[in-house]
Amino acid sequence: MDNLPVNFVCYNDSLRFINWLSNGQPTGAIGNATTERGVYNMSLSKPVRGANAKVWLPSENEWFKAAYYKGGGANAGYWGFATRSDTAPAAGAPAGGANAANYQSATPAVGAPDYFNPVGAYTSTVSAY
Repeated sequence: MDNLPVNFVCYNDSLRFINWLSNGQPTGAIGNATTERGVYNMSLSKPVRGANAKVWLPSENEWFKAAYYKGGGANAGYWGFATRSDTAPAAGAPAGGANAANYQSATPAVGAPDYFNPVGAYTSTVSAY
């Protein structure tokens, strides 16, 4: 499981992990100096990212830019899909091609993936970053 995507992690636990990282990965009792304060103040009803954050959970807009942005220049804008393409990706097993992804299509191909794959399994499908 070491190289598989993390799942079943709630939003606030993600923020607490980021606080723990930004606080130098302290050990001991959980408190303000470990997970409750840092990049995010967990005592707020809706934690907000601090201005001097070096590590943070991307906002929805930041995630979309990382996944879909084409880059600057003459072709600036966004791809239709996070596989750097305006064509729907093929549901293909790793390593797939330049426009492949792990998802269950409406009409799955024989051998199409429907489980988690190791990080880096689709090396031909990369973002602009």
